[in-house]
Amino acid sequence: MDVVPEPLAELVHRAAATTPAYPGDLATVRRRWRVRRRRRRAVLTGGLVALVALTGGAVPLLHGRAGTPADGPPAVMPGTSSPAPTPDRVAAQRLVISGTEWFVPDGSDRPKVGLAAVPAAEVRPDGSVVPYRVPEGFELGAALPDGRLVGLVRRDVARPRSAGANTDKAAIDLVLVEPGGRERRWRLQAPRERVGIVGADDRTVYLVRPAGLVARELSTGVEKVVLRSSVIGSDLLGPDARVTGGRVAVRSEATRTVCLIDVYDLAGRERRGRVETGPGCQFVLSPDGRSLAAVHRTPANIREQRLGIWDVATGKQLADVPVGTVTRDPATAGMVYGLAWNDDRTVRAVWGQLPPGADRVYQVPEVMRIVSASGQ
Repeated sequence: MDVVPEPLAELVHRAAATTPAYPGDLATVRRRWRVRRRRRRAVLTGGLVALVALTGGAVPLLHGRAGTPADGPPAVMPGTSSPAPTPDRVAAQRLVISGTEWFVPDGSDRPKVGLAAVPAAEVRPDGSVVPYRVPEGFELGAALPDGRLVGLVRRDVARPRSAGANTDKAAIDLVLVEPGGRERRWRLQAPRERVGIVGADDRTVYLVRPAGLVARELSTGVEKVVLRSSVIGSDLLGPDARVTGGRVAVRSEATRTVCLIDVYDLAGRERRGRVETGPGCQFVLSPDGRSLAAVHRTPANIREQRLGIWDVATGKQLADVPVGTVTRDPATAGMVYGLAWNDDRTVRAVWGQLPPGADRVYQVPEVMRIVSASGQ
């Protein structure tokens, strides 16, 4: 029963030999794909040759698989240029105001007219003011780009002073304050030592000590002298100094008629320029260190405050705008609460002054005025 008769087997073999191949057979599919691929290559090569011949060879030939970049830099068409690299955006300096309280004397122990203290508050570009929660006695030294503040707290001192050099017998802590109020402290000096804050960035705070300008790493506390007082020819603990953009600006001379500010490179320790302003100058370098802004008085009118911008390399004044007038009457006297650059061309100053007819103690944001100046 298992043997197939020979006549039936012969009929089956004949039928198989005359039956066409199944279109979906794997071998047939592969053979058709190879034929089509050879045809596409021939057509593409012929088209490229014709295109190159027509354009005189000005068409770059690309290689590599479709959907993957070709090796090496992208080809540039003749007559065109590569796009210029976009420069890094210069971070704006944060405008943080700070100042102690002051009152109009009225013969009593508790005057009723004046300005309240503002330990630290940031003035945003839209004019809004955001206060910081800082420890008691905090003296603002610098505002870091990431939102933190660095300052000094003098222990055993009843009344806060400026964040400049310490000349008394109090011990000083270096304090780093985060936007939420959290703080970190380091013992910065022992009694009778002198120290001050002149600038800071995200990783470093710049101090003035008897040896000169010192860079202190915030993460490790390691200090390194970056500019000695002997290079400048004066004790850095005495004059005002500010560090920005890899440079330090030092007030080298201050008289009743003039204020001279020298600018040095931190890396090369070379003087890059000198700026001459009116007396009573408060100054800050631009983020790139090439311009200097200062609020100062004019020799012609010692009570008139003006905001100016100077080019460091040439000493040329680029801008000059009025800020306010310091009067003899304490009820209408004014003062500068902060100074910072928006970018490398525009600077803002905060001027606070009691309004006419003042009859109470005002918060600084109530009476402040923002003055801007732009250099060319």
